Amino acid sequence: MIKRIAFIFLLILFISCGKKLPPPSPDIFGPALISSVFHINSELRFTFNERITQYDSAFLYFNDSIYRIDDYYTENNVLAVQYKKPLEYGFADIYGIADAYGNKRNFSHIILKGSLIRDTIPPLIQKTIFSDSIIQIYFNESVDTAEIMILPSYIVLKKTNYMKNRVNVYIDDTIGLYPRELIIKRVEDMSGNQWRDRTVFEIASDSLYSHTLSYTLTGAGMEIRLLNIDSLHLYSLFADSGSTILFEGLLPGKYYLQADSMMELIVQ
Repeated sequence: MIKRIAFIFLLILFISCGKKLPPPSPDIFGPALISSVFHINSELRFTFNERITQYDSAFLYFNDSIYRIDDYYTENNVLAVQYKKPLEYGFADIYGIADAYGNKRNFSHIILKGSLIRDTIPPLIQKTIFSDSIIQIYFNESVDTAEIMILPSYIVLKKTNYMKNRVNVYIDDTIGLYPRELIIKRVEDMSGNQWRDRTVFEIASDSLYSHTLSYTLTGAGMEIRLLNIDSLHLYSLFADSGSTILFEGLLPGKYYLQADSMMELIVQ
C-alpha cells in the first residue's frame, strides 16, 4: 500500500514538472520614481525604473505659489523638466507619467533633492539626423533660437521650428538634390545662454559633391542660371563682363547654363 501511494505521488510530481510554465504577464504597472534632483541648465530631473514616453501635466511648488511646467523632454528613463523662474522649489506634482506600454501613474508632492543650479551653460549638440526633407538637431536642453545655414547654397531652407530640445530644419527637396553640409552658427537656450562656435556637420560625402561648372561672361551684369537636366532652375549667379563664374558642390550629371537667350548643355 505504501509503495502504491509513493508511486502515485511520484507520477503526479513527474506530470506537474513536465507542464510548461505560463507565459510572462504583460507590463501592467506604471513607472516607479527612483530620484528627483536639481540639475544644471535650469532643470529638474526625475529618474524612473523604465523608459518614459510622456506625461500629462506637472507643477512646481515654491512657498504658497504653484507653477505649471510646460518645457520638458525625455531621455530613456529620465524626465527632464525646465523651469523659467529660478526658484528653490520644494515639491513637484506629476500626473500621467506613461511608459512604453501606456501604463500611467501619478506622483504628488515629490520632494526635490539638492538646490537650485543656475543655468550659465550654453546648449550642446547631442546628435543630428537627416531624413527626407527634414534635418533634426538634438541638444542637451530646450533651445529658444538657432542660426543655421545649409550648403550648397541652392538648397532652400524653408523653415525652422523648435520642439523642446530638438530643432527641426525643413529644406526644399523638390529639385532632387540633398544638402551637403549643415552649419550651426549660433544657438541660444531658454535662459539666454548663447553658443557661437561655428560647427559644421557633413550630411553627404564631399566626394559626391566635388563637381564644379564654370562659365566666362561676355556681357556686363549678365545672370547665369543653372538648370538641371529637366530644365528646373537650381541657382543663379551675377558677374561683370569678362568674369568667370563658378557653380560648386554639384553632383555629377547633366546641367544647362542659361544666359538671356543662350542655353548651353554641360555634361560632367
